[in-house]
Amino acid sequence: LLSSQEADAQDKARTDLQELFQKLEAQLEWYGGDYFFPELSLADLELYPWFERWCVIEHYRGLAIPKDLAALQGWIRSMQKRQSVERLREDGDFFIEQYRDYAVGSIVPS
Repeated sequence: LLSSQEADAQDKARTDLQELFQKLEAQLEWYGGDYFFPELSLADLELYPWFERWCVIEHYRGLAIPKDLAALQGWIRSMQKRQSVERLREDGDFFIEQYRDYAVGSIVPS
């Protein structure tokens, strides 16, 4: 979604991401806790950095993480409260600037 400059490709990516949000929501609801499994796991640690950078997608492509996905929103808040996440957290503006060239098409991922 970020690196594509073509509207059709961006629309397809938006649809795919919205479907992914629903799958993540269902997984989180199934366990009913703060994480993707009964306790913090590699899945949480691997996925969270993408959500920390989501401000980039929202800024450049207008796709927000749906507010009505309570389990997903709760997971994000749980991850943000972790000491390790707080220590390494970067401001959203940092990521927006870092990914600008991808968003405007100056860099094409291989």
